[in-house]
Amino acid sequence: LASGDIGADCSFKCRGHATISGAGHTIQCYASHGQISIPEILIMSCNVGTVNAVEQMTPADFYRYLRKFGFGNWTGVELPGESQGSLRRPDDWSALTQPSIAIGQAVSVTPLQISSALSAVVNGGELLRPQIIHSKRIADRVERSGNRSVIRQVIEKDVAEKMREYMRAVVTEGTGRQAGSSRYKLAGKTGTAQKADLERGGYYTDRVLASFIGFGPYEDPRLVVAVFADEPQVGRYGGEVAGPAFSRIMERSLDYFDRNFSGGL
Repeated sequence: LASGDIGADCSFKCRGHATISGAGHTIQCYASHGQISIPEILIMSCNVGTVNAVEQMTPADFYRYLRKFGFGNWTGVELPGESQGSLRRPDDWSALTQPSIAIGQAVSVTPLQISSALSAVVNGGELLRPQIIHSKRIADRVERSGNRSVIRQVIEKDVAEKMREYMRAVVTEGTGRQAGSSRYKLAGKTGTAQKADLERGGYYTDRVLASFIGFGPYEDPRLVVAVFADEPQVGRYGGEVAGPAFSRIMERSLDYFDRNFSGGL
């Protein structure tokens, strides 16, 4: 949407699978969604729609936006030992790489990177530098205070607002219904990623990383919460495994926030 290669009114046909031209590989979807719009692709977590959408972008543009969101680079957080993840340059990509990255494969990211990326959407498209310390006080004097540090504008504010609307719909009518709350309006995105087989190559069919990452409250976002379940034994999909945990964590965190930081941080 930000690149202008597709519009919110675009739609694609999901037959439950998509064959990647030039790769001889088929990407599966968990359902056959039929004709599906850009918002519905996100709301219903449609692999085929995602692949069709990303094929409208050049590899160079796609890579540029991934880097703008912070993938493949350190966030600059005040902690030692941070990983920069793994994001290869387009000249090292095969015909399968771009559609694979679009659905969460052929790339590795840290929980902090993906939380920062979502925060950029929540913050109107601004990517912020994560900070661990808010302030340091000695007696009555503030010796150090963390100031809001904008790294760059990733996407336009109107595009960020559209994405926020879509992620709200993920919770109200899509794959993230179990991440909802009766007390707060929450929004986010489900994730169900096959785990990489590091010994034999490829991906396991029976081992997944189920996730839900979202924000709340929807009208006045204060917190981003990311929940990851590594190889869940009960359930498989991010919405059913990580969604309920996200809801409970978010409710208790927002309650705590309201009690202790009613005047804001």
